[in-house]
This record gives sequence, structure tokens and C-alpha cells, in this order.
Amino acid sequence: MRVNNFKELEREEMKDLDLSIDRIKSNVNSNLGIFQFIGEMVEMFLPRFFNMIINLAGSPTVEDENDRKKSKYPNK
Repeated sequence: MRVNNFKELEREEMKDLDLSIDRIKSNVNSNLGIFQFIGEMVEMFLPRFFNMIINLAGSPTVEDENDRKKSKYPNK
């Protein structure tokens, strides 16, 4: 029986491919984790930062407006 060089080459390529797939999955997962962390930090701190800037400028915030509306008609 003759040895098929293409079949042997395919086996070698598949063996190397398995290692690279695991490495790629690991890299993608770590990058996604970093982007999720950055997104959560932006979501948490950016609105507070803008509220701080608005307060420093001296204009009322949305929360102050809501408090005034509530105190105007306490029974509703």
C-alpha cells in the first residue's frame, strides 16, 4: 500500500491547527473580557462625571427637578 503524502500533510496540518484554535479562542476571550470591563466602567462613571460637570456649572440636575415635582404635590 502506498503512502499518500497529501493525507500525511493533512494530518500534520490538523494537529497544528488544534493548537492554534485553542490559542485564538483564549485571545478572543481575554479581549472580550477587557472590552466588557472598560464598557462597565464607562457605563458606571461617565453619567456621574457629566452630572458633576453640570453641578459645577450651577444648573439643576434631572434629579433636582424630580424632587421639586414631588414636593409640589405630595399626595399624588
